[in-house]
Amino acid sequence: MSAVSIADGWKIFFAALKEERWWSLRVAAEWMYRLNVFARSIGRHQVRDHIHLLKDDFIKYLYQHGYCREVRLHVQKKECWSCDGTGEYWTGEECWKCHGTGTFSKTELYAFRFNIEGKHYAWHQLKHLVDYPVTLTESQSANYTEPPERDAAILKLQDAWLGLCVVWWCLLVHGRIGTLLLFLATWYRVKAFLGITAVETWLVHRRADLVFWWRHDSPWAKRRADDPEYFEIEQVSADDLEDIPS
Repeated sequence: MSAVSIADGWKIFFAALKEERWWSLRVAAEWMYRLNVFARSIGRHQVRDHIHLLKDDFIKYLYQHGYCREVRLHVQKKECWSCDGTGEYWTGEECWKCHGTGTFSKTELYAFRFNIEGKHYAWHQLKHLVDYPVTLTESQSANYTEPPERDAAILKLQDAWLGLCVVWWCLLVHGRIGTLLLFLATWYRVKAFLGITAVETWLVHRRADLVFWWRHDSPWAKRRADDPEYFEIEQVSADDLEDIPS
């Protein structure tokens, strides 16, 4: 999987503007479906995290604007690896890892189903990441099942970046500003080119020296030392010192 340069990223960004020129939620939803399949097919990668961030923004917009037709609570259970899900060891003792439940961890997810221009889409979202009120269509939770394996509709990283930009443009024209890594990467490159990063690094390393200079050697500090009104300690004269018992 080859990397995408910042220059190529901007070319893809404006190509996405051309593809999303009709502001179609259906186009963005189709890209998000493909991106979600692509995210499950790759390992740990920066673009995978980016897909999940835009997916969160996209789901939030669709739900808050009436495109959702069903929301259910799913519980994803991970089997305890210490006892192989039995809850006890071969000796008959209770598993200390899962306390005899056979389940190592549980994760709650919202299962959203949307109807966008006559086509249905379904995505899961971690419950603790949902920061807006959600009304369940069924009160009883269900077990989460892994989605069936699908052939990756996106085979190149450039196509994934195109899809991300399409979804970002769609959210923008509908009044929602999503997260796009291209802007952050460009800003870091500009900072490095202008030397801002070097100045920031220098300031971090010289912060203690600058604080010391400001408090002791700066003109303001010297003026403060010359002005007795700045001192909170009462000035004591030589005559007063003679009255102090030794």
